Amino acid sequence: MKKYWVLFKSYLSASLEYRGALFTWLLVELVSLSSATFLWLAVFRTNQTVGDYDFGRIVSYYLLVPVIGGFTSIFVSEHLPRKIKDGAISIDLLKPYSISAINLLNQFGIKLTQLTIKLPAYLFAGIFFTHSSPTNLPALSIIYLYIFLSFALLFGFSFKLFGFLG
Repeated sequence: MKKYWVLFKSYLSASLEYRGALFTWLLVELVSLSSATFLWLAVFRTNQTVGDYDFGRIVSYYLLVPVIGGFTSIFVSEHLPRKIKDGAISIDLLKPYSISAINLLNQFGIKLTQLTIKLPAYLFAGIFFTHSSPTNLPALSIIYLYIFLSFALLFGFSFKLFGFLG
């Protein structure tokens, strides 16, 4: 278990290493967040509801979609074929841990980095524009379960596609 913890910490530090990429992620998130919010502000100046949705529900939806999408997206299928083609996977196959654990810990490191960048901005915008905080515990637990299961399904499918899982 200790070797996996060390591996996770190294992937986390590798994802935090590129400060330019971190700043770009933050900038892209803020621009997309503000543009969608200002678009809906303009729409709701003339209408009270749009298709049975008020402003708070629309903003909540547009805040949750990129957050959930960011945590359920998997980039194994982009990196693994390149490693196979270049022959770099042979180094990973000789190590005393499984190739799926290496990639899973790498994805956890990336997701934790994205969590620290995205979540504060989206929480602030959600509380500021909807004037409420998420307090519905059963709904939040279902959302967390959905995020975890989606991540696990996509990760397992990515490895099954390349024949690394049984």
